[in-house]
Amino acid sequence: MPAQRIGILCLPDGSELQIQSGTTRIYGRIELAKHAPSHTEASWISRKHFSITSDDTGFYIQDDSSLNKTVLNGEEITGKGRRPLQDGDEIEVAGLVKIRFTTR
Repeated sequence: MPAQRIGILCLPDGSELQIQSGTTRIYGRIELAKHAPSHTEASWISRKHFSITSDDTGFYIQDDSSLNKTVLNGEEITGKGRRPLQDGDEIEVAGLVKIRFTTR
């Protein structure tokens, strides 16, 4: 049986958010607002901006109908359903916060 992988969101300040295998996590303003350039711009991040799901086949990201889009490696994914995540992918939230995805 292969070891379970852990997904990691590497935030701009060097902190990390872990995603355990077999889970779905929702990310939004609460987790990301402190990384926005200003308090006013933090409101551009939706309360439930995007989610990451992990299953036996890998990690996946989906924009959760945010108003100010989620971008994966330069491609807007808003309204495009679940997209696979690969080690080293860059996620941009509301044009404000850049996050790197990695696995362990």
